[in-house]
Amino acid sequence: MWMASRHACSSTVAYEVVALMGLAASRFRLATWSRVRIRMESLRRYLIAPPSGHAILMNGPWGSGKSYHWHHFALSLGDIGREPITLSVAGLVSQEQLESALFQASLSGIGSEAMREAASVIGRALLRTVKIEPNDIKLKSDFSSGKTVVCLDDIERFAGDFSVLFGFIVNLLDRARIHCVLLADENNALEKFGDEFGVSKERIVGRTIAVTPDLAAFSREVINGLEDQGTRDLLTRHINYIDSLLSAIGTSNLRTVRYFLMEAAALITDIRPADLNNVAPLLSAVCFWTFSESRNAAERSVAASVFRIGGMEVAIQTHVNRNSARTGSDGAIGRAALLLQECGLADEAANWPKSKAFADLIDGTEADTATIAEDFGLHAPNSMPKARALQATFNGYSQMSDQDLQFAIGEARALIQEGIVGDLVDLIELYRTLRHFRSMGFIAQSESDFDLEMRAAFSSYDASQMTCDQAGLEFLSEHHGAGGLPIWDTVQALATQIELREVADQNRRMLAQLADPSQEVPGLIESVGMFTDVDPNSYAAELIAGAPIATDRLSRAIRRSHRVSNVRSYLQEEAPFYESLANALEAQLKTDTPRTIAQVSVLTVKDQLSALAKMVR
Repeated sequence: MWMASRHACSSTVAYEVVALMGLAASRFRLATWSRVRIRMESLRRYLIAPPSGHAILMNGPWGSGKSYHWHHFALSLGDIGREPITLSVAGLVSQEQLESALFQASLSGIGSEAMREAASVIGRALLRTVKIEPNDIKLKSDFSSGKTVVCLDDIERFAGDFSVLFGFIVNLLDRARIHCVLLADENNALEKFGDEFGVSKERIVGRTIAVTPDLAAFSREVINGLEDQGTRDLLTRHINYIDSLLSAIGTSNLRTVRYFLMEAAALITDIRPADLNNVAPLLSAVCFWTFSESRNAAERSVAASVFRIGGMEVAIQTHVNRNSARTGSDGAIGRAALLLQECGLADEAANWPKSKAFADLIDGTEADTATIAEDFGLHAPNSMPKARALQATFNGYSQMSDQDLQFAIGEARALIQEGIVGDLVDLIELYRTLRHFRSMGFIAQSESDFDLEMRAAFSSYDASQMTCDQAGLEFLSEHHGAGGLPIWDTVQALATQIELREVADQNRRMLAQLADPSQEVPGLIESVGMFTDVDPNSYAAELIAGAPIATDRLSRAIRRSHRVSNVRSYLQEEAPFYESLANALEAQLKTDTPRTIAQVSVLTVKDQLSALAKMVR
């Protein structure tokens, strides 16, 4: 299964390599992009002409596509008789390191793989070993011929004094007489190197090309480079929606766009959606995750909380924020609503389901793509509860017709009124959605009448026929502001009844398991509370009647508890029952002479119970 433990930084690098391989395989050439061709015409004219003693600068912010455009442009340089050498100066500090990096870059297309790998390690030392003078290098082309084009990337990330880099560039331009292309974020370079950069630029740069990202063209090229045909076709089918997402998010970083598209492609390839028309919520969810994480890694947990809460719940909070003097930024749901607004995807959030699996994916755990597919409605669910199915329908209400929306609202109200078998938390979330719809005017009823109707419905529920996700209920109370709902006191009372019934059912199951020879013996610590409603005298009679099998199983359970060093902290409240049961066994057991195996087993477990009671008191 596809693994999701990739972090944004490492993912971006890996995806960039994959995408570039795909693009190279498709023999993409610069001429296929008219807008890029126009932008690069100045660069082409500079390279066709003899070396002028000046470099040309491609300027743009990080992620704007400088390296990307240069990579594809360099593929066409053979058409004009030029040989490119590209190297990054990021982290380099000295003239020697720059020369070594240039030498290593010049080996990128020649020799065996072993030679290239060795050169990357040995670097300039290799020059001295083989007695080659650096000024005489003729590896890819003759530097004096004017055919070589050296591209220096990441100018603003050079770690040494700019005068060192300036001298290196001047040497390339004046001594080697070659064409030189510089890639830089000029604003960051000015901030880092100050006036030294400005003065040096005037000396070595002839023309500056502003690089601005073409997100639409870039997205199409990344999608066309995907290996899986089905994924390519599906993303191409939704390319206009992808364009609208990128416009809403307001990014100019091509690396982040690639990160988004590759994550979306990986999920789609694994899921194989049954409904090809219903992938928009998944695409917008992946867009929100990847862009919020790329913007600030600390926002990853906030993005994950959106899907633990559910998009409709966040939409409700956003609506509350708009109609309240409070900022609504306190608590998980408030921060989630604020992040959605900042990312420009608040309107998309209502289409997202509550999906723990997707939240776990964002947090970096292995992707449970089957559950994600079911949560997003991309696979037909086998047995989705009616309340969840209706909630999933409401998540996409903005795409529904008025007639369909009113029909679904009627179904939801009827479901809550019936109080049939279901989970209490699912019904509460459905109620909150209906209450939100009422505030929007979709339900023609006053708030007081609506809440009175819902309170009556929840008050009529039979706790013995329902379940309750207690953790989910607690989360609702802490993060959704559900404690302020008019029906909350009714909900709490019902949840308490359900919990007591579920505990009693669990205790009965543990007792039945303890008595069943075909099942594993449960530990006393793992099944704390199973003797809560048990009468010691009645249970003693059952043990005596079932000895030695019943008593031997209880003896094994007692022995297991001795393996835990802090057993007292678990079983202290059980001590009175153990002591009472031991006394009942002693009082009820009638022994023969000689004793039977069953009688000995009863006496053994009696002594074990007494010792355990004494130990945990």
